[in-house]
Amino acid sequence: MRTHRYKKQTAGSGVFLGISAVVSRPPTTPAVGAPVSDRVWLAASAVDHAFYGNRLALDAHELGWLRHGLATTAADIERVETCPFVLVEVRALEIVEARYRPTALAAAIAGWAAEEFGLPPRPWAGGA
Repeated sequence: MRTHRYKKQTAGSGVFLGISAVVSRPPTTPAVGAPVSDRVWLAASAVDHAFYGNRLALDAHELGWLRHGLATTAADIERVETCPFVLVEVRALEIVEARYRPTALAAAIAGWAAEEFGLPPRPWAGGA
């Protein structure tokens, strides 16, 4: 399991969000999750709060940001992975509630994917 910590500091505020996820390469259509591209799938139904250990119930808005962030790297993942499917399962989030912005989920998972799949890092321009 890899953990990526997204941090952005501006003059007026800051955002911090950590994401831990695992990748598997099933030979057939994944039994869990949903596709973000033809071969890259995302599962985020069993996500723990890394600081408190309790299970998080991500809402549709948060899941949408995770899908969006992973989708920004999906074409690159498909270029480096030759397996039929790639399943990214989000296992934990490090959330500081006072500074939490759901949009940071997209930047965090895109950063995680760049590290996990050896993709070049990119500055995030998604608004988080």
